[in-house]
Amino acid sequence: MATNGGYRRRIEFMDDATDAEGKHLRNEIAEVAVEADEQARHARKLALFWNAAYLSLGLPTALLAAVSGATGLASDQARIPAALLALISAALTATSTFLRCDIRAIGNNMHKSAWRVLEADAHLAAAQYAYSNSELMKSALEELLRKRRAIFAGQLEVALQISPTGLGATPLDVQGTNPDSPPESIRSGNFGPYL
Repeated sequence: MATNGGYRRRIEFMDDATDAEGKHLRNEIAEVAVEADEQARHARKLALFWNAAYLSLGLPTALLAAVSGATGLASDQARIPAALLALISAALTATSTFLRCDIRAIGNNMHKSAWRVLEADAHLAAAQYAYSNSELMKSALEELLRKRRAIFAGQLEVALQISPTGLGATPLDVQGTNPDSPPESIRSGNFGPYL
């Protein structure tokens, strides 16, 4: 996928489709790729924001807690400033716990990955099926839209799955996939493949 100034190139076809249905299907596949790129960029920005918020709340909290403990132990006159530092540290800890910035950053990274997979699938569908018959393009577009719906519904494991039959496979074609249950790696807290 070629980039130009940081933006991915839009899918372009070498010839015009002979029928209106084929042209429409081509355009829809191209639009899925554009939307997936935009959504992935947005999810990346959100992940960066939540990661920065996590660090911005976590680091001062740890430093204030350490300073307040050292100040409180230093002398009797320093107990009031130490208590104020401890209160500020507790407020930052409560804010961090309430916002769950780390979980939001991980979730947005997972969404970014899902959107990038969808974008790559759209480019693959355009390359494989754009010059075939309308039925193959329709099947590929249906699969892309199914994955798009899964991403919006938060079923990222469905969107990230690699179907054994290629584009056009339905969720029932994949053995052991339950769209209502997260995969074992997420249940166990291992987000490695999704980051």
